[in-house]
Amino acid sequence: MTASAQQRNQPSPHRILAVPELLCLIFAHIDDTTIRRTIIRVLWDSGLPLEVLKHKLQTRIPRATHLYCFFHRTGHLGDETSEWLLDVLRWTHNEYQEHRLPLVQDRPVGSKISKTQIGTSLVEGTSAFDITRMLASRPLRQLTLQGYNKIRMVFLNILPYMSLLTHLTIHRVRDSSFCMSQLLETCTRLEHLYIESRWTIDLFGPWLPNRASSDGESKRTPFPLKSLKLIRVQLPQLCLEMFLASTPHLKELKIVLRNQVAADGNDLTRLCQHLQSLTGLKLRSFHYSIEAGPPQTYDDYARMMAVCPQSTDWTIRGSDLSFDTSRLILDNINAHRITTLELLRCTRYVHDLLCQLPHLLSVKAADSVISYLDLDVFTNFRRRNSALQPSPLPASPYDPIRGDSIRVWACRGLQTCHISFSGDVPDQRPSRIFYGYLSRLCPRLRNLKICFPKLYLETRAVDPNKQSTLFLNLESGFCLLTRLKDLERLWIDDEDMDGLLLDGYDIDWMAYSSSSSSSSLTTASSQLSLWSQRKINSQKRQAITAAWQPILERDQSRIAKNVARFDGMSPEEIRQKHDADLEVMLQLSSCGTLLDVKSVIDDIIDRDSRSQPQQQQQLSPFWTRLDRVTICRECGFGASPEVEVARLMAVGAQAKTKNNGKGAASRKDGLWSWRRFIGI
Repeated sequence: MTASAQQRNQPSPHRILAVPELLCLIFAHIDDTTIRRTIIRVLWDSGLPLEVLKHKLQTRIPRATHLYCFFHRTGHLGDETSEWLLDVLRWTHNEYQEHRLPLVQDRPVGSKISKTQIGTSLVEGTSAFDITRMLASRPLRQLTLQGYNKIRMVFLNILPYMSLLTHLTIHRVRDSSFCMSQLLETCTRLEHLYIESRWTIDLFGPWLPNRASSDGESKRTPFPLKSLKLIRVQLPQLCLEMFLASTPHLKELKIVLRNQVAADGNDLTRLCQHLQSLTGLKLRSFHYSIEAGPPQTYDDYARMMAVCPQSTDWTIRGSDLSFDTSRLILDNINAHRITTLELLRCTRYVHDLLCQLPHLLSVKAADSVISYLDLDVFTNFRRRNSALQPSPLPASPYDPIRGDSIRVWACRGLQTCHISFSGDVPDQRPSRIFYGYLSRLCPRLRNLKICFPKLYLETRAVDPNKQSTLFLNLESGFCLLTRLKDLERLWIDDEDMDGLLLDGYDIDWMAYSSSSSSSSLTTASSQLSLWSQRKINSQKRQAITAAWQPILERDQSRIAKNVARFDGMSPEEIRQKHDADLEVMLQLSSCGTLLDVKSVIDDIIDRDSRSQPQQQQQLSPFWTRLDRVTICRECGFGASPEVEVARLMAVGAQAKTKNNGKGAASRKDGLWSWRRFIGI
């Protein structure tokens, strides 16, 4: 072989894709959906046996850039599965550093570097890592820690291998504490930091790492942080202020203290003044509150607004909402500027805000309840003024005899919606109203999370016979959400479900897109083939909708009466009276009816009729962009629609077998599980 041929075959000492700046430019021209479907994300679940974790993750973790660690109530760092995870992270980190060193030192890739050999720190007898010699290990960029673990233990074990992290999320962990300087000294490339506790995390000081230069003087290198969210924490405000002086790239700052601590000098006015004095800091979003503190006033929110007066992203504590504070949100300028709204804790004004913020793209109010009465617009065709009004109410320009405005949501372009729902009655019509309303009013939704109100869960613990307020079966209209063609992420409740009773015909229509689903669904369907099982479920759906015929006739009459309300009214009158176009009102006229649900089920049945055994995987899914679904699971990582459907069908089959078809699951404490009602 000639020298020129050897030179051509020799690997280049410089790998272009190893240059972060070039990667950032490449990703800047790629849409979020493509990136999300291309990156390797891995879920590590402490509840799985070690052998299962090895089988699923040994070759995936070294190539993953996103790792989601979920700790169950019984999981803890220090057990066998956790030690195995640490070994894998250690090996991945060392392997990447070994490949990265030639790039930094301009040394040939083939040069020998003394490092820990592959698999030496792992359990004896495992050889799965031999495969990864041919696959370059990747540095971990995003890490999420969720569950029942003390954060101090997590950092002491994992931090040494997290030096290249850009995103760190610590979500819903136990009461704990740690020194922020440990984190900031190790993760020097952090761009997004989110910490939230179930109770309280104490982020004690010092925050700034001690970095001495060659002349012995303290050196303050700016941090690349762009987003900092600290929820239910305790912290020394002086340390926070000193740290913020070293974050010139920060755009989003959200601080929610658990309690007022006078000794730490927590003071909103001083913090606002400090932020305004940092001339190099240009925040786009800022919020500061104390969860257990006194109500914040109009002046408090005005101070926060003065820090970033052009902000389109607002965070408000629910208990602070009143006519006084809402003036800042609902004045003519801000109401047409706000695109992102997050409501902390519970408030009864969510519906009012959504009716008055037309350009809202994202609302997160999972602790606040939307009642179906606010969405059942035709049944409640009467005066429903905004609750965010001064007293007494101003004179109405509408005729009270004919009924006042129905008041529907103004944010028709909503893309993210996290909210709680209450039906208040043991009936499935409220669920149909909710699903139908969302699918009609917010057709561009991409991220949807629906929760049970915390008040309901607390009441349910006292009253075991209380019915569920949200259903997922065929009659509930859950399938109406198929109208959301842009849906990418679906999350139904965040509590682990036991005794969930769903039949295959209720949900199998979600799993129409992946050939990988065949084996899972076959197992969950008593070993019947996927195609034949779909045919059986399709016949069951036809039988169920046929039994609805008497109700469908009444629904037709109801819809006709709803439409007749607009006889003689011009489109402009309708728009002025109801804050909605005639087209929207006509769409809502069938909201809550089984006739509306049947129209979607007919589409599903028609799809089944066109399916053939040899073509079953060629049918496109109802949700072409949906890649993560979480239904009644505390772990928020999610799964593909196919995997989640297989899990739900398996859970339903297990519950039926356990309960001998009675539809109820008893608990060890003798109470009936409230979860048994969902899907019945």
